[in-house]
Amino acid sequence: NIENLNLASDVLKESMDRFRDRDAAVAFLQFQKGFLADHRAVVERFGRYPHRNGQLGRENTAEEQAWLEDAENLPGWAKSQG
Repeated sequence: NIENLNLASDVLKESMDRFRDRDAAVAFLQFQKGFLADHRAVVERFGRYPHRNGQLGRENTAEEQAWLEDAENLPGWAKSQG
């Protein structure tokens, strides 16, 4: 849910501030921050993960279906569960 994603974002920011002098740690946390932002954007937009609808027996909305069919812009993590 969005609260968990926001909490994860806060934890990553705190970790990045703590380890700013460790390049590898900061690079990893930056990557995770982007990954988290992508997930948050999907939950904020749809209120759920549309790529899981089929597995959960839910119908796609027209907007979700269009998002899922946009293979060029669909995140890799969403493609892997379709």
